[in-house]
Amino acid sequence: MMDAAYPIGFIGLGTMGEAMALTLVNAGTRLLVWNRTCAKAEILAAAGADVAREAADVFTHSATVFLMLVDGGAIDTVLERGGAAFAARVTEHTIVHMGTTSPAYSRELEADIRSVGGYYIEAPVSGSRKLAEAGQLVAMWPATQTPSSSRASPKPCILPTATASTLIRSCQF
Repeated sequence: MMDAAYPIGFIGLGTMGEAMALTLVNAGTRLLVWNRTCAKAEILAAAGADVAREAADVFTHSATVFLMLVDGGAIDTVLERGGAAFAARVTEHTIVHMGTTSPAYSRELEADIRSVGGYYIEAPVSGSRKLAEAGQLVAMWPATQTPSSSRASPKPCILPTATASTLIRSCQF
């Protein structure tokens, strides 16, 4: 059951994820973060983010969860894809996948999330850690993936981390 105490959860505090999450916190976003290596969350905690004990806590307390993970295997592990907890983690959540995976993987992940009542947005970022620290990444946002009227768009949450969000088959803003 989700209590949505945090508007945004962020999982994956590696090279890019740490810089992106820190930019969000510094922009005033109330953020709940988690990383499999606890020490990676210390800089975020010092900046004002709350740190979840487990990945499951992020889903319990956040309606929108950003994933910046190394590959599909890491995503599947965090979501417990294929396991009993998958539906509980993603149902009625917006999952924003910001890493890079194959198109086939992304289509299958989207289908799995939607099949249990979750919402999926693929928004990979282009840029380096230095650009992430400066809030100058470009987030590629498919024009076909827009939230329903009953859901708040996570797009404004990406804005502090990116100078532009490219709408594929549309234009930059």
